[in-house]
Amino acid sequence: VLLLDIDLRRPNVHNLTGLPNRIGVSDLLRGKKQFEDVIQVYPDVENLHIITSGSLPPNPAELVASNKMKTIIEALKKHYDMIVIDTPPAIVTDAQILASIADGVIYVLRPGKTRLVAARTPLEEFERVSANMIGVVMNRIPKNRGYYYGGYEYYAPGAHFSCLLYTSPSPRD
Repeated sequence: VLLLDIDLRRPNVHNLTGLPNRIGVSDLLRGKKQFEDVIQVYPDVENLHIITSGSLPPNPAELVASNKMKTIIEALKKHYDMIVIDTPPAIVTDAQILASIADGVIYVLRPGKTRLVAARTPLEEFERVSANMIGVVMNRIPKNRGYYYGGYEYYAPGAHFSCLLYTSPSPRD
């Protein structure tokens, strides 16, 4: 499995894993590094490789929308059974661009932090780009959920949601 951090605005995978983020996806997209230079083995989970975001580029949406991005994902699919892509919040254009080339989208929401209206807009955009919506993950659900069940219109202000994309295995030669 490969975890690919394509949040080129506010990446977080390196913080969560404790891996360095000096080089990564942005270096692949700009042609400065090769796959073998940026793939990191995550020691805490067997068979998990990670490519962090790398340095933050001035033009993330342009890089994500490039043919090079599609080429990179297709090349990686030949070597991994599954690729999980961490994207910026779903309200950012990058998420819709990536959703259009991924095999599936898992929409991640944070109950108690995201208003229903704010959560619906990206869903409409995913539909517009013909993304394959697999499901929704509710993240960080509080232990005391009484208020949550009482009000479905409220998920709180802010854009506290993102999406994870995955690519299925390609047929092996």
